[in-house]
Amino acid sequence: MRRKLGFAIMIAVLVIVTVFSAAGCRDKKGSVVKLDFAEGAFKETYSVDETLDLTNSYILATYEDGSVSRVRITPEMVSGFSSAVATSSGKLSVSYGGQSIVWLYTVKGSGGVQTSFRLKPVAVKSAAANEYTVYVNAEGIGANGIYAVAFDVALVSLASEGACEVSAEGWNISVNVTDSANFRVVMWSADGYTSVAEGATLVSFKVTGTKGAVSVQNASVSDGTADYTVPGSTYTIQ
Repeated sequence: MRRKLGFAIMIAVLVIVTVFSAAGCRDKKGSVVKLDFAEGAFKETYSVDETLDLTNSYILATYEDGSVSRVRITPEMVSGFSSAVATSSGKLSVSYGGQSIVWLYTVKGSGGVQTSFRLKPVAVKSAAANEYTVYVNAEGIGANGIYAVAFDVALVSLASEGACEVSAEGWNISVNVTDSANFRVVMWSADGYTSVAEGATLVSFKVTGTKGAVSVQNASVSDGTADYTVPGSTYTIQ
């Protein structure tokens, strides 16, 4: 019995030693003291509205003991990136292990887009056969607000009467219909002070067809101080 007890105590001691040794091995590296970008982590130049591709993005993390680990960059580690507006002074940060590192980049676009405002069309199937309701939503409202919007709607393999329903409260609308596949929308704040809200629907309209595309083109906006050109956007119905 005494021999069995001694053996059990020996096993317990070995387990404790092993656990603490393993913990010591894990902590041997120490804290992260420095970050560097691996080659090809980010591009130096992006296009307007281009998304950040992190497929081959890595950082090199240096630890207190001098060891270096290659770490894949995840979206949660990145902050500050925006390609909404053309700029020569873009700056993003990558954070890991209590350290941060900065990458400078340029955003270029045809015409030099100078506003983050975007018009995003979305189509939802209606109850009627081969009919959809298209909602044109506003995104990227700046600090100054948006008080007037103009844009063309071009339909591919779809048709519409161009009858738009205003969703933006306190806004007026004028619609110029060219044909069943093309019309122009001009909207403005009735009092000149009521801005459209972030993510709000500006207008909605019906289209018919089994599949096709809805494009918002030749768009421009005013924030009360200047007019800006807005990149086009397309929604495909399949």
